[in-house]
Amino acid sequence: MAKHMIKMDLKNQHDIRICAFSRSLTGDRDDKIFKEIGYDIIVYSLPNLLLSPIVSFKGLFRPLQWHKWYKKLRECDVFFAWWAASFDIVLLSKIFRKPCIIVAGGGEVETGKMPQEYHSYSNSSFFKKLITKLTLKFADKVISVSNYTKENADKIAKNPTNEVVYNTINTEKFKHVKVEKKPYILTVWWMSKLRMNTKGILPLLEAFSKIITNHPEYRLVYLGNESESLGAREIIKKRAEELGISNNVILMDFFKTNEEYVKFLNQCKIYVQYSWNETFGVAMCEAMACGVPVVASNRTALPEVVGNAGLIVDRGEMEKGNPDDLAEKIEMLINDENLINKLSKKGIERVRNNFSKEIRKQKLKRIVEELVKDKKK
Repeated sequence: MAKHMIKMDLKNQHDIRICAFSRSLTGDRDDKIFKEIGYDIIVYSLPNLLLSPIVSFKGLFRPLQWHKWYKKLRECDVFFAWWAASFDIVLLSKIFRKPCIIVAGGGEVETGKMPQEYHSYSNSSFFKKLITKLTLKFADKVISVSNYTKENADKIAKNPTNEVVYNTINTEKFKHVKVEKKPYILTVWWMSKLRMNTKGILPLLEAFSKIITNHPEYRLVYLGNESESLGAREIIKKRAEELGISNNVILMDFFKTNEEYVKFLNQCKIYVQYSWNETFGVAMCEAMACGVPVVASNRTALPEVVGNAGLIVDRGEMEKGNPDDLAEKIEMLINDENLINKLSKKGIERVRNNFSKEIRKQKLKRIVEELVKDKKK
């Protein structure tokens, strides 16, 4: 465990040290925010308790490792970890008598009906549910990335400290730039057979087939690397061939740099997030920040995040969706340039006013300093 430790030397104007347990790229974003605030940061990489319980506990309680990292952890003021299945971090915080912040930000707190292959709370084993419940119950502070996430977390274990702090979009990077628009309808996802139903991939394809009769110049772009289970691209290609729209469907890998991605986002005319469930919708917000009007499903956190800055469509059944309503809303945008411009401006404003990095930074700063102050009383 200690060999994965990274210490970031900072001038600590607030005299606060955070021990951040790194398990995801999302968590790394908060590490950078803490660094910008001016906190000392110690980052640990620790195997997830749910995925590797034996490895995780060995990492925690291996006697020969204690002398290497005990002092570092003891000097920390706050423990911080993403995901509501981090009871090992909560337990560690109790051992060291430090306040612990847990971020509830994914499927681990989704209590609704989900496909069996989806890693949600509702599909979890008794052990995983127990771990999640204990994490939420005994954390000193729970942060939820949306009201939808908070409602689900509260159903699992009511923690009075649970507070909504929205995910952040870096509006300095993701912003509107003047480029030549292309007739692209974009959706972003990690291409996996396991996620095709929850992301509404095939219903979107069905809807698109209804659109190009009147708008043959348009292209549907699926952006994302293939992961977890191979074969998603082949399923899309096969269905596109059956619908006779293969030449209008583009499958792309993620861009290597943010600069390339931002430029491409700005070139797109419409972004579609036809998910069955999202705890927030970061990719959709990145599109909004770039002034791309969005069409989103009426489920989970999506209407909350979109607000009045996009078009909301009926999601229908999980597998079949409602392609007719989706096609109607997309075509409404295609045929109305004024509506596109209106939603473009609203999307930029909504992200700037609700999901900017500065907003999350100020809220995290307040939360951390309140915990430290309470601990010193």
